[in-house]
Amino acid sequence: MSWLQFIKSKTFVKHFILALVVVGGILWSSFLLLGYFTEHGQYIKIPNFKGVYVSDVDEFIADFPLEYEITDSVYNLKEPKGVVLEQDPAVDAEVKRGRKIYLTVNAIINQQVPMPNLVDLSERQATSLLQTYGLEIGNKYYVPGLPPVLDQKFKGQTIKPGTLIDKGSSIDLVLGSNTKSSNLIIPSLLGLNFEEAKEAALENGYRLTYNFKNLNAADSLTFVIADQLPAAGSGQSLATDKQIEVRFAGQDSN
Repeated sequence: MSWLQFIKSKTFVKHFILALVVVGGILWSSFLLLGYFTEHGQYIKIPNFKGVYVSDVDEFIADFPLEYEITDSVYNLKEPKGVVLEQDPAVDAEVKRGRKIYLTVNAIINQQVPMPNLVDLSERQATSLLQTYGLEIGNKYYVPGLPPVLDQKFKGQTIKPGTLIDKGSSIDLVLGSNTKSSNLIIPSLLGLNFEEAKEAALENGYRLTYNFKNLNAADSLTFVIADQLPAAGSGQSLATDKQIEVRFAGQDSN
């Protein structure tokens, strides 16, 4: 029997049709199984993680067949510490089950920066320097004196340059009132400890100097001032160096 006769035979036609049915059935079954395993056409909308505390994310995501990963943390003083700030994919994006959501959270521990030295700077220079360090200007206090910054304060206390402080903190400035033509009356500092004397001098537009090299924090509260130069009550032109040199009772100046 020739090939042409075989192709035209009923046996070939019957087997060919049967083969088509079998192959079609296999392909149809494969597509069904593929759709089942890949969940074709089934999507989940991404919930809004923003504002959720890190400690609550596990509970928050429990109702969603999703996973998450914290990939970054930033410092945002305007938001609560430890909350989610950004997410990827975005809210309401449609994804498959098991998709991983990448989260950016607000740092729990604030970033700290060293306090710069603002004393003797102009108000504009001090403002610019604070901004460079990520700090803010707080209250401004004006006392008799020349325009440069006379003191820098944090929460009511003088803060020394180099002290670590939370980024975004407010620094108060004590500024001279620029009364150039008047004379200042030197206050009496006798009997005060160093911190009290410093505050009293500052209120009157003066700064303290002393010759003791090893004065520490405890000494500044213990030793009292026994002498000062210039003496209390004398006038001193604002155009001169506004300093009061003090000497402590009971402490060797060497």
